[in-house]
Amino acid sequence: MSSLDFLSIEDGNKLSDAIVLSEEFQAKTVMLIQGLMFNKEYEKYFNAGRRWESRLSPRERDVVLMRLKGLSFYSIADILSLHPSSIKTYWRRALGKKPSI
Repeated sequence: MSSLDFLSIEDGNKLSDAIVLSEEFQAKTVMLIQGLMFNKEYEKYFNAGRRWESRLSPRERDVVLMRLKGLSFYSIADILSLHPSSIKTYWRRALGKKPSI
């Protein structure tokens, strides 16, 4: 029995898709940092990030920035003096506002 047996097939598929997307994002970020990405492709992702940022509330923006810095939900909750479930709610809402690229 693996530690992921509690996932439904649908949730497992979503997790797999998220892993693939994160690997693609990481590869493109490395290319961007190394200057290997063409300006058009860079501009597409930059504009998508700007559209997403403009849709976020100030609190959602705080949570997203802290998560991108690698902080856990619990660390963010301590910093913002909120309950961890509130931080997770802000995170879910922010992800729901993310534009498709």
